[in-house]
Amino acid sequence: MNTTDIRIRSLNEDDAARMCELNRQLGYEATVPEMKQRMDRLGKTGGHWLRGAQIAKTLAGFIHFYERPSIETGSGLVVQSLVVDETIRGRGLGRILLGEAEAMARALGLASVGLASRVEREGAHAFYIRQGYAVTATSRYFRKAVG
Repeated sequence: MNTTDIRIRSLNEDDAARMCELNRQLGYEATVPEMKQRMDRLGKTGGHWLRGAQIAKTLAGFIHFYERPSIETGSGLVVQSLVVDETIRGRGLGRILLGEAEAMARALGLASVGLASRVEREGAHAFYIRQGYAVTATSRYFRKAVG
């Protein structure tokens, strides 16, 4: 994969089906209407960005990141989602997409980019460490269904 073959662009609802396929590779299920609804909501919320990496006519990966104000640590950028098609992982696309988040953080004057990764995703953890990220906390995430 030549990096000149990659086009980074904003995502739109026409990408929803492919985003569902990519998300499924990480174990996250969503229907196309659900994905479109999520994208619409993010589009109406300030401080969120969705970027895709297109190779030829195929969406090969995407990233969702947002600015997170914080009392305890100060504002930073959070990578909520990062997925690269499993057939081309390890070829630099994840690094390019993370670079998009890092460039946005610098442009906003933020000091850091953070992310969470499921404990069983050891390959992803090694990738993040190679990109200069460090484990700075361990915690448990709690969720309660309310609807």
